[in-house]
Amino acid sequence: MKDLLLKAALSATDWAEAQRQFQQLVVAGFDLPQLEALLAAIRTGSTHVRYRAIRLSVLVSQPSQFQPHWLLSMDDPEWVVREAAALVLRECVNDPAVQCKLVHVTLHDSKPHVREAAARSLSLVLQPMLHYGEATRHVFERQRVRAATAIGYASNTTEAEGLLLSLVRDSHWRVRVAAVQSLARLPRTEAIHELLEAKAQEKEPRVRQAAEVALAKAP
Repeated sequence: MKDLLLKAALSATDWAEAQRQFQQLVVAGFDLPQLEALLAAIRTGSTHVRYRAIRLSVLVSQPSQFQPHWLLSMDDPEWVVREAAALVLRECVNDPAVQCKLVHVTLHDSKPHVREAAARSLSLVLQPMLHYGEATRHVFERQRVRAATAIGYASNTTEAEGLLLSLVRDSHWRVRVAAVQSLARLPRTEAIHELLEAKAQEKEPRVRQAAEVALAKAP
């Protein structure tokens, strides 16, 4: 019965149905055979099964036991699996090893969805200067762009604002656009508002458009 519930949860195409089936399994008792089967699904299942197994693993009573497997999944060849792993790693984001991995992903993963998932999981512990200070000064603008984007998810908005106000004056327009977009996600201070108004007059049209969109949002 339990094995059938796990199989149904992993194969369900509807996420709500998968959760329902898995919750029934948890209530019935998530024992060692089911744990081993779920770990096997995370490691060796199809792309869909690996993704689903990772998402469901947070529903067990002690999800942190899956941390090593989530970290390994951050190197999965399929981006949807990496995205799932990045999202669930928020469950153990106080671990320095997890923070290090998530920061690395925000700067180096090839897929924006994965980078965003990692930044969202980091948000509560993200220290803009510690985690991204070096990246904001990187010689390649791509790293500065990714740092600017990740900083916008920080809960430490004061420090984030300081770094972004600097990045919005970067020499490369892509970095300025990313900084403007991140500033739009922070609480609207007078300094941010004044800077966005100034950037709405910039000659570079893509920066100007980003600033206009940011100003149009409710503060």
